[in-house]
Amino acid sequence: MPISNKGMLNNPHKPLSQVRKTLRVRWYRSPIMRPKLSRLMRRNNWRGAFQAVGHLGLWAATGVISYTLYRQQLWIGFGVALFLHGTVGSFFKGTAVHELGHATVFTTKWLNRSFLRIYSLFGWWIYHDYAMSHTYHHRYTLHPEGDREVVLPRNPMLRFLNLLQLLTVNITFRTESNGIIPTVRRVLWTAFNRYDDDWIKALYESHPEARREAVHWARFVLVFHVISTGIFIAIGQPILAVLLSGHVFIGNWLKHFVGLPMHCGLRDNVADFRLCV
Repeated sequence: MPISNKGMLNNPHKPLSQVRKTLRVRWYRSPIMRPKLSRLMRRNNWRGAFQAVGHLGLWAATGVISYTLYRQQLWIGFGVALFLHGTVGSFFKGTAVHELGHATVFTTKWLNRSFLRIYSLFGWWIYHDYAMSHTYHHRYTLHPEGDREVVLPRNPMLRFLNLLQLLTVNITFRTESNGIIPTVRRVLWTAFNRYDDDWIKALYESHPEARREAVHWARFVLVFHVISTGIFIAIGQPILAVLLSGHVFIGNWLKHFVGLPMHCGLRDNVADFRLCV
């Protein structure tokens, strides 16, 4: 997810429409034969299905096991299963949708779009924001004038409270993880067409139609989780709401420790992906 940085609200930046005209990064291109590059980039529906459906299957399996142990009141087993369910599900938000957003998982475009929506729905993810931000991130990688998705420096944060949330339920922590408050707040603000991040606001300044799509999707995500949670509570099964809508906030440890090192020790304004990625 694009990184909110409140400090940036007081730092003026050029409009992105101007950045697109003036910023030209002369990227170093590693020599590689075009046919070989094409082979390496070739997509495959079967491999894509194995990954995308397989991850959903693993998530469903841990959910069923968690529910069964909960019903049997086997609390230690339930705690372990719920932890694993969250560990698997935490990757829905920001990780699974990354490749699906790039449309590199399936050869068939509608399969990419369909699974992108599935993962985004269950992961409380506004994929429109990410698509806009990630376009600039790849075009101007770690050139702050045009890429404010990753703001350096990114340093490990292993305070006790953060680590506790990563290993249990994440309430407030957001660094390469899914805190309840920042995640739900982002969906709420978008659903009401408000901004809490000046980077997101800058992205949509010249693309109001894309912003409308993000607002509609945020409202759909919000309504889906509110209605499903209400139904589960009404039928006396609030645990199903935890497994369906709350999983992404549980057991964020692995997502954090996989995602954070990718962004540590990087350098701004370097035109060689071997050095800045």
